[in-house]
Amino acid sequence: MSLPSVAIVVLQRERYSPTMASLSRLMSATRYPFHLIYVDGNSPKPIHQYLQRMATRHLNLKLIRLERHLRVNEARNFALAMLPEVDYVVFIDNDILVEPGWLEQLVSCAEKKQADVVTPLVLEGNGRGPAKQIHIAGLKMNLTTKTNGRQQLCQSQLLHRQPLPKHPLHRKSVDGVEAHCFLMRAAILKAINFDPLVDEPFSYIDLSLQLKEQERRVLLEPAAQVTFLNPRLDPSFEPTDLPLYQFRWSDRSLKETVGYLERKWNLCPHYSGLTGVCRWAIANRQLPIKRAATAPWRFLLKGSKLSLCPEWMRAGLELHLQRYPIQLSTGVSR
Repeated sequence: MSLPSVAIVVLQRERYSPTMASLSRLMSATRYPFHLIYVDGNSPKPIHQYLQRMATRHLNLKLIRLERHLRVNEARNFALAMLPEVDYVVFIDNDILVEPGWLEQLVSCAEKKQADVVTPLVLEGNGRGPAKQIHIAGLKMNLTTKTNGRQQLCQSQLLHRQPLPKHPLHRKSVDGVEAHCFLMRAAILKAINFDPLVDEPFSYIDLSLQLKEQERRVLLEPAAQVTFLNPRLDPSFEPTDLPLYQFRWSDRSLKETVGYLERKWNLCPHYSGLTGVCRWAIANRQLPIKRAATAPWRFLLKGSKLSLCPEWMRAGLELHLQRYPIQLSTGVSR
């Protein structure tokens, strides 16, 4: 009996520098047969050359290259247009380190439990040793209708930043998945809209709401484990990372996507449930300059995340701090 077929789509999340470590681990640690599509949006020359070498060595790797940064769902749609006929598709970011057996466990869970989507247990670390804590174990989310007829989104990341448990976790149903890594049954792809107008950090919200609306079966498979190279734990940024990093978390993109999602899902503007995600994205964007800033400037950066802070003031503060040298150190991918 033949194994279910799988295609893996690798996307660039926020930095280029983890690419080599991530892809090398994916190739060496994955024993289950797979097709691979890598979507490369304007990576710097050393990364692009590495990807070209990998595509030459591995006939199962198809490289898609565009000379510009891509919104995450735009990149997904480019990959889907090149997708071979398979049973399952895995979407995974380029800052993820997979563990042996990860793909076998995801496929096995989907087959045995007839799941539409399966997420692994996502750990977080800096790539310099074993991960010691959980990043996310699936999502809990729901929509509550307010008195004005609009909806409020309530969501939580399960086991976020909890230490690794002493006893193994059990497989269970969840409401949604984060974008870091998930397996999806190819048969449901036609019913899913990877909306090109939705960018990070909101693509997982739009996807999870679609899955919930369609009553899809979404499971956490903790036996499948991957590690997210979280920049909050890894202080290294390559200079070539910064253009993509600033593009991914720009105020303009955040503002456009929030407004669009509020209209799309009839969310209440003042109680949409997206404000906290925006504050997180702004703080994430400020990581490189915050590390180089002195205490008074860090205090101002903290205040700039508040909704009362005008966008022009936050942009001016960030621009001022970017004039100072940012401490960039060697990344894990070298």
